Amino acid sequence: MIFDNLVNKDEFGKFVNKTTREDEKSFLKNFDETQKNIIISKLFNDNYLHKKYRFLSKDKYDSNIRKDDLDFIKFISDYRNCLLHNNGIFNKNGYEKEYFGSKFIFTKGRELVINENGNSFLINWNICFKMKEIFTRLISNLNHNGLIEYPA
Repeated sequence: MIFDNLVNKDEFGKFVNKTTREDEKSFLKNFDETQKNIIISKLFNDNYLHKKYRFLSKDKYDSNIRKDDLDFIKFISDYRNCLLHNNGIFNKNGYEKEYFGSKFIFTKGRELVINENGNSFLINWNICFKMKEIFTRLISNLNHNGLIEYPA
């Protein structure tokens, strides 16, 4: 809701085009302006959380903190999609990340491996608090007055 009210669709569409990988850029070049607008509209509505975050947070706070937050958001998006949509099978290029003392191993075409240091409940609890911290930091740097209705 906040994103949709803060962002100009054309401006975000330009951002999506600019930050899209080279192969996706060449893909868009094969379409006329009407088709590009349809594709950009689809990207705007169904965009990944990390792209929306990246757009909203640019030039808003310390670049090192922003990079760490962005890395975590990309990780959590992959973690969520892998578990909820793919029965634990990861379908992108593999990588490893370590958070909360546990190692997450994403391997293309294989089941996600979590070498836990603790239990999964605590890992998921820590993920929730980390996301809250990231979005609290983001929201505190955005002019969102009037976009959120406060209880009377």
